[in-house]
Formats: sequence, structure tokens, C-alpha cells
Amino acid sequence: MPPESILWFNESLLLGIGGPETFELNIFPQKYDHGKIYTCIVNSSVLMGAVHENVQLDIKYKPFITFNQGQHLIRVNEKQSLTMSCIVDSNPVASRIVLETKFKLYHASTRNSTLTLDLFNLSRHGSGTYLCRAENSIGVSYERTEIIVQYPPSIKIKTDLDKKVLQCIPNGEPNTYRFYPWIHQSYYGEFIRYLNNTETIHLQTNRATLNLYQYNGIYVCRVENGVSYINDTVIQSGQVFVRYHDKPVFVSRNEHKQYGITGTEIDIRVFVYSYPLFHKLKVKTRGFLSIEYNKIDVENATVFDKIYSNEIRMNGFKVTLHGFIIEANDFTSYTFWVENSIGDANFTVDLIDIEKLSGRTLNIYTQISSSFIGGLLLGIACTIFWNCVRKQRRKFVQQQVHQEVHYDEVELVDQNLVLNQQQTYHPVDTDNMINQDPNSGNSSNHNTSESNSSEAMSSRPLSFASEQHDYENSYQPLDLDNSEKRLYDEAQVLCSINIVSTENTYVNTVL
Repeated sequence: MPPESILWFNESLLLGIGGPETFELNIFPQKYDHGKIYTCIVNSSVLMGAVHENVQLDIKYKPFITFNQGQHLIRVNEKQSLTMSCIVDSNPVASRIVLETKFKLYHASTRNSTLTLDLFNLSRHGSGTYLCRAENSIGVSYERTEIIVQYPPSIKIKTDLDKKVLQCIPNGEPNTYRFYPWIHQSYYGEFIRYLNNTETIHLQTNRATLNLYQYNGIYVCRVENGVSYINDTVIQSGQVFVRYHDKPVFVSRNEHKQYGITGTEIDIRVFVYSYPLFHKLKVKTRGFLSIEYNKIDVENATVFDKIYSNEIRMNGFKVTLHGFIIEANDFTSYTFWVENSIGDANFTVDLIDIEKLSGRTLNIYTQISSSFIGGLLLGIACTIFWNCVRKQRRKFVQQQVHQEVHYDEVELVDQNLVLNQQQTYHPVDTDNMINQDPNSGNSSNHNTSESNSSEAMSSRPLSFASEQHDYENSYQPLDLDNSEKRLYDEAQVLCSINIVSTENTYVNTVL
């Protein structure tokens, strides 16, 4: 008989050819070979057709688990939700599937290939290793996933007041942090200063040294790790209240000068900060006389002090001196002295008579006002005097006669007046007129007609003739060889003209 050929196929894939009689195919099946069909085909010339036989594999294997799509590390923020899935592939089917963490069973399923667990509103305590376990008749399988719940840092502050050191200790996930500058605030939350942006700070900086009480207040540490809180706030803060024991202090808002009125009750107030509480209090005058204690009141108060140029509020005390009527000798100095277990402090107040102060202030204002009014009047007088001088100078310029010009006759003519009587001219000696006393008896020698004429003329406007035809006699050249040469200075000529015009007398002037 002719030999036959034997072929092995996997689906349409030829795996090998052998024969005659026998052809063995060795395979190493995996779980994914489960259910595959292998075909053996025999061909021979004596056969009318090929002979074939199918073999289907049934692979038994323990559970194969896919947990959260193969993610071995999952990060989720606090307050968020998460769905976990455990998918099991096994033959035979898994008899038990369990999802657990920290020995806590979350869910169990029987003869089901998928297990799902919904975790809502996760907290930081939900972090840990989650285990999916499945088993069948072949064996048991496990798969783990790490869940990390991220949350913003909570802050704890460690203090070492002896060394004036504060340490900020954040606790969050992830544990990589960014520190912001510390904030120093008052007890009431008022800003005082910024400090370094480090985990540990020193209260005493190199720039300034404060009294111990000025280190008191709230210190705020600010940190973030990139995870926001419920209100979307990334930067988280923690704070600590620091309060040192220190001697008493009279705060900056106290007044060294206070005021009173004779006959009224005294009222002097000072403000003190003291921790611990002061146990001694005295008030003395300039004469070292102690004030009776029943005239001193102490009460709790909010006091104001300056630290780093910022005025802040503190819980302190108000000390009030009152209880007696002010007399003249009570306007003196009063020294307040307080002491606690750490030390003592004092503050002096000068009581000032407000009535005397008001009087002095009024005098000053009166002097200033008087000086101002006097200066104003003096300025007005100077202005009037200057205007008079300017007017007089203008008048002199209009009436000035140059020394080198000589007139034969000088006559004033009223163009609007037709004189019914002939004018009388008198020779005038200018030297005598200049030197003549206006109050002398010569002024009384004028006759009545001249006086009346002068009065009549003074009531009418007068003007100098400006044209040549206004003069009764035109200018005549002088023969200086035949006439007496007399020199008159400008002042004499001006005075002569002024006198003539004042008396309204027309004279023949001999030069």
C-alpha cells in the first residue's frame, strides 16, 4: 500500500506534516489555549477522500485577576469617590471572589467573574492596599492595588519660648510642602510683621530687638502641598498664641500732658499692659506725696501700643486718678508706678490748667492779628504816601521851567472870561517871595479889590496858555548885556510859579 500523509492544523494554521501510520504533535497549552480546536487530516491515494479528526482543548487553570484595569497605584483626593473593579478569568469558574483591605472584607461573590466596589466620600483613612482574591478547584490567585487618598496638610506648631523658636510641622499627602512667610498678628488679628518662609523661625530677627511683651501675639504658619481643601483653598494655615511674662509697660497711646480746670474734679488716665498682673500701684505728685488709694481706679481695658510702627490692640488696664476737686496747687506732675513679679515701670503726667493755656493762646492770636492789621494799615499808608508823591512829581513836571529859558512876561489868561476891569500887574521879586513867611503880616497888605479878584478867579478854572496867541505879550528876547544877570535855581523858579498860581495873582516877573 502506498504510504499516507498526516497533517495537523490549528484552525487554518498548518502545524506540521508527518506519517506514515503515526504523527504525534506536542504542545504546551496556556490558559488562552482553552477551547481551541486542533484538526488531524490523513491523505492517501487509496482513499476516496481525506480523513480528519478534531480535538478541542479543555485547559484547567487557576483564576486570573484584572484589578482596576491593571493599575497598581491609584491617587485620589480626599472627599472624592472611587469605583474599584475585580475581573476574574478562571477554568473552572472561581468559586469565591473577595475584595479586602487591612483584613477587612468589603465584598464577596460566588460564581461570578466580576466584583465591583464603590467607595464614596473617601477620607484620608481610606488609604491603603486593596486585595482582590479569587479561588477555584485549581488554585487561588491574588491581585493588589495601592490606593492613596491625598489631602491638604494639617499643621502643628512646636514652640520653644526660651530660645524664641517656633517650628511648623505639617501633615499631609503628598508630604512635599511649600512654606509661605509666617505672619505675626495681634490677639485681635491685626497685622504686625512678616517672618521667614521656612519650617522653623526665630522670633527675634537681626533687624530689631523687641521687649518680651512685643513678641506676644498669634503666629500663623502657612503651607501647601498642591491639594486643595473642600472650599478649593490650597494654602493651609496653623497658628499658635505666644505670650511672654514681662514687666509692666505704659503703652504708646498715653499722654504726658493732660488738662484740667480749677474747681472741677480731677481726671487723669493712663493705660498699662501687664502680664502677669501687677500687684503694686502708686501715684505720687512732684512733691513725692502719695495719692490715697481710694482715689485711684483700675479696670480692664483695650489698650493701644506700637510694634514695628503698627498700632495694635492689647488686653490691658486703665488706671484713673479722680475723686477730688482741682485747686491751683494741683497743677503739677503725677507719677504712676506699677510693679509685677517680673519688674516695674512708671509714667509721669503733667496736669495743665486749660484756662491759662487758652488765655495764652488767645494772646498769641491777638498779637498775630494786631501785627497783621498794623502791617496792613502801614501798607495802606505807604501806598497813599507813594501815590501823593507820584502826583506831586507829575505836577512839578507840568509846571517846571527850565533854567535856560527866559520869559519877558508871564500871564495867566482865562479864555472863557471877558474881564470887565483891567488886570493889575505887580513886579515880583522871587527871592523875597521864596523867603517870605506865608503867615507874616505881608499877606494882609493886599487890597480888598485884589482879594475879591482872587476869590472870583479861584472859583473859575485856570489854564496856562499853550499857544503863542494866548499871551497878551509875545516872548521878547532879552538883552543880557543890559539887564541884570541873575541866576535862579530850578527850585526858586518853581516856588515862584507855585506861589503866583496859588494866589491867583498876575505879576510881571523880572528875570
